[in-house]
Amino acid sequence: KEMEKLSVAEAAAAVLALAAEGVVITGGEPMVQRAALRDLIQKLRAGAPGLRIEMETNGALAPSAELAALVDLFVVSPKLAHSGNDAALALNAEALAAFAALDQAHFKFVCQTPADADAAAAIAAQHNIAPARVSLMPEGVSSETIRARLPALADAARAHGFSVSDRLHIHRFGQKRGI
Repeated sequence: KEMEKLSVAEAAAAVLALAAEGVVITGGEPMVQRAALRDLIQKLRAGAPGLRIEMETNGALAPSAELAALVDLFVVSPKLAHSGNDAALALNAEALAAFAALDQAHFKFVCQTPADADAAAAIAAQHNIAPARVSLMPEGVSSETIRARLPALADAARAHGFSVSDRLHIHRFGQKRGI
């Protein structure tokens, strides 16, 4: 069963029952549910004070100060032009500036070409994001595509002082869901 509607209390109880060291909240776009996220993380913190909380977001919606204080790491992945998302919505300057101001935010750009790396560099420069806080990841839903894109992307990352992140889950599992 891929999706099940749970209350905040039920979701927190299910996560806490796993006795994990950390949790990654991802989506869809989790920031659409900011108030429920705040409540969920507060319950997780109450039940497991040392639990590491990470959140993956597209960066189009800024977190409240209260929510930001509850998250150990934000992985912000703004959508570039090749994604097909409307840039006016995907690249919300105010939201990106809010994430850029957070020490616990790291930026990951999914790239098809070195030109996408240049677009990522322009966004990082616009928001004064240090290169050490930026990773580039090759876009692709197959190992073949990822491997084909990785060499040029690695060169572009090196030129900008960024790191490169592979897509190990694709290499291992392909497009399987629910793993």
